[in-house]
Amino acid sequence: AADAPFVGREAETARLQAAYDEAARARSARLVAVIGDAGVGKTRLISDFIGRVADRATVFRGRCLAYGDGITFWPLVEIVRSAARIGEEDSSEAARGRIAALLPAADPDRDAIADRVAAAVGLSTASHPVAELFWGARKLLEAQAVDRPLVILIDDIHSAETTFLDFLQHLVESVRQAPILLLCSARPELREERPEWLADAQVEAIDLAPLGTGDVEAMIDRLLSGVALAPDTRARVVAAAEGNPLYVEQMVSMLREGGSGGDVVVPPTIAALLAARLDGLTRQERAVIDPAAVIGLVFPAAAIEQLVPDPVRAAVDAHLSALDRKQFVH
Repeated sequence: AADAPFVGREAETARLQAAYDEAARARSARLVAVIGDAGVGKTRLISDFIGRVADRATVFRGRCLAYGDGITFWPLVEIVRSAARIGEEDSSEAARGRIAALLPAADPDRDAIADRVAAAVGLSTASHPVAELFWGARKLLEAQAVDRPLVILIDDIHSAETTFLDFLQHLVESVRQAPILLLCSARPELREERPEWLADAQVEAIDLAPLGTGDVEAMIDRLLSGVALAPDTRARVVAAAEGNPLYVEQMVSMLREGGSGGDVVVPPTIAALLAARLDGLTRQERAVIDPAAVIGLVFPAAAIEQLVPDPVRAAVDAHLSALDRKQFVH
C-alpha cells in the first residue's frame, strides 16, 4: 500500500533515477523492466520513483492484458485516450481531432500521424502496415516529450503481445531528440516466456529480490507504530514472510486486528496469488512440486523421484530446473 513503509530498495531506486537522468541527458529513449514476484514491491518501487520525478516529467500509464480481442496495442490505447482526453462518448472523428491536437500544428505529417495512431488504438477502420503504426505512435510520443521528459509506465509486460514488445524496441532504437523513459513491470514469467527480448542489450532488467531480515524487521516496527509484538510471534512473521513486503503488510494487519498472539498464517489473498501461479504450471511440474511441498522447506531430489508418477520420474531433474527458473524452488 502507498502508506506502508518503503524500505530496502535504495539500489533499485538509484538505477531507475540513473535511467531517467540518462534519457533526459541524451534526449533518447531508455527501456527498463522491473521484474519480481507478486507482492515483492514492483508497483511500490515504481510509484515511489514516479513521485520523485512527477514535478518535472509527464507521466502516462498503460497495462497489458492477458486475454481479449484487440489487446495488442492496449497499453497504447490507454495512453492515447488519457493524453488526448478521449471519452467513451466521443465519435471517431472527434477522437481523431483530439489526437491531432497533441501534435504541432506546423508538422507536415500531422494528419498522417493522427491517422496511424487512430488506427492503432481502434478509433479508425483504416488499414496500415505495422511499420507505419509504429512510426505514427512514436511521432506522437516524441511530441509529448518536447518540453519535458516523458515517463511511460507499462504494467504486466509479461502479458504483452510480441508486436507490442517490438514497438517498445522500435522506440528505443528510433526515438531522436526526445527524452523518454519506458518503465515496465513484470512477473518472473517474462524471463521464461520472452528470454530473447530481455537478452537485448537495450533492455535494462531490475530484479527485485526479497527484502533482507533487517528490512523486514524495520517494516514490522513501522507498521506496528510502537505496538509491542512478542518475540516468538515476530520471528514467525519474519520467517513466514520470506522477505515479501506484501506478506509482511498483510500479516501485521491481521495481528493488529486479532491481537499479537496465535498462529501466523498466510492471508487468503496471498494464498490466492500463489494458487494462480501454481495453476500456471504444467501437469508434470505440479507432479514434482506437490510432493516436494509435502516433504517440507528442504527436500532430497531422490525422495521426489520415489514419489512422482512413473512417467515423470526420468525428467525430475529437468522439472526441478524449470521450477527453479520460475522461482518456486531454489
